Order: sequence, then C-alpha cells, then structure tokens
Amino acid sequence: MTQSDILHAFQTLPSKQRLALAKKIHQQMADELFEDLDKSLPDIEISEKEIMKEVKAVRNGK
Repeated sequence: MTQSDILHAFQTLPSKQRLALAKKIHQQMADELFEDLDKSLPDIEISEKEIMKEVKAVRNGK
C-alpha cells in the first residue's frame, strides 16, 4: 500500500474517525520521538538535593 493509497483511504473516513486516527498517529509519533531523544541523552543519576540546588541557582541567576 502506497502513501497515496493510505491518504486516499484516510480521506474517505468520516470527519470524527479522521480526527481520532490523526490523534492516535500523533501520539504514537510523539512517543517514538521521545524514545529516540531519551536514548540519545546520557543516563545520569542525580539526587533531589542536587536538583533543588540547580533550581535555586537558576532562580537566583547564578
């Protein structure tokens, strides 16, 4: 099935079904993009104390 076939089939759906399907596709793609981003970032352990130190530094402009 080509992209054109898929788009044509999509366009034949009623409006509410198109919207529901588009939302599902959007959510799936967002999940995949997040997974890709998550894999590319380092996995660093950080304590709540360290997080609060960073937050306070940003708030104080340091």
